[in-house]
Amino acid sequence: MPKGRQPQGEQALSNAERQARYRARHEGNKPRPVVRYRGHHTICSISYAALRCPGLGHAASVHPDRREGTAEMHNFGVLVPPTNTTAEDDYRQLLPPSLKAFVGRVPLLLPGDSFDELDVQAGMLARSGVEVVSLMQTTASLDSGDLDEIAIERMGKAAGVPAVTASQAIGQAVRALGARRIALLAPVAVSVLEREKHHYEHKYGLEAVALESFSAADGPETVRDAMARIDRPETEVMIVRGGGSVPTMAFISAWEDEFGKPVITPNQALIWAMLDVMKADERLPGLGRLLGERPPRI
Repeated sequence: MPKGRQPQGEQALSNAERQARYRARHEGNKPRPVVRYRGHHTICSISYAALRCPGLGHAASVHPDRREGTAEMHNFGVLVPPTNTTAEDDYRQLLPPSLKAFVGRVPLLLPGDSFDELDVQAGMLARSGVEVVSLMQTTASLDSGDLDEIAIERMGKAAGVPAVTASQAIGQAVRALGARRIALLAPVAVSVLEREKHHYEHKYGLEAVALESFSAADGPETVRDAMARIDRPETEVMIVRGGGSVPTMAFISAWEDEFGKPVITPNQALIWAMLDVMKADERLPGLGRLLGERPPRI
């Protein structure tokens, strides 16, 4: 049939209808996620061949006996910078319904900045009945030696509940796993990684044995390649930051299986710390060793 003509008796298809037909014809040729059943949760551990399959990042679902109403509910609050596009999706799609996230946004905090907006947003989260508030601004913590302590005090006072920060949770998580030697990976300049190295060595007594920068443009596949480049026997834990734009939490279990060592991300470490504060019983083995074993905070 000549290009541009349509079959007699048929109406012209919209772009969406043509795309739907194309997907239906080719769906059988696409790689499928590998699904693992662990404990009470169905965790979809995406194989690397399936990195571009539909639904990527929606890696976890909840077993029917964990539906809302059958488990104790816990509400937590997270404050993220305007550029963060992964935290809400990670928490709302990968956690069971018994863990409910309330997310607010605050400007990126820099040395000398006012903390007034942090106070306001933490106070607004308190109205949602959260049991703990947290700050997801890891890079900001590197630029000011006492930002974590100030932010924790200000958020806690404004919300009337305990508070934690992502960088604090990461440092505590490494120690809770009984490790000391770490590798740092993030889509930032090496100079920023050097500041991160100093931060964790100075504040938490860790030793950064490898630093690796990667591009955020190609997503989780680029992260995996960066991990392979710096994997070495002396590294005990890999700390991966996605910079707020690269989804990481859905891939932690697969990365740990491949490299044989714990992987920590800011989103994951914050959940671990907040579960401890809330005295919640949830264990989430499909989201890495840290959330599967739930070692106590040190």
